[in-house]
Amino acid sequence: MKGVEKMGFFDSLFGKKRPSREIEECQTALESRPNDPNLLKKLGDLYLKSNDTANASDIYLKLGDLYKSKGFYPKSIALYRQAEKINPEWEKQ
Repeated sequence: MKGVEKMGFFDSLFGKKRPSREIEECQTALESRPNDPNLLKKLGDLYLKSNDTANASDIYLKLGDLYKSKGFYPKSIALYRQAEKINPEWEKQ
């Protein structure tokens, strides 16, 4: 069908809402699944979308640590670099 976008998993869960409401819903979902990489990535992306680079970089760091603990080193390095790119001050904190 032309002009109809396929909705992703998170879009079908959260819909097209304000980022702050999506962030709240994502945080609520993380309470029951705190180490869900998909939810963490979505939350980091939402923070980035709402220009909250400090929280976005914290989430990307947490996600990088999660992947590192599972042995996915290239993915964790990419997430650490992304965190540093969006918030270069995180190392100094």
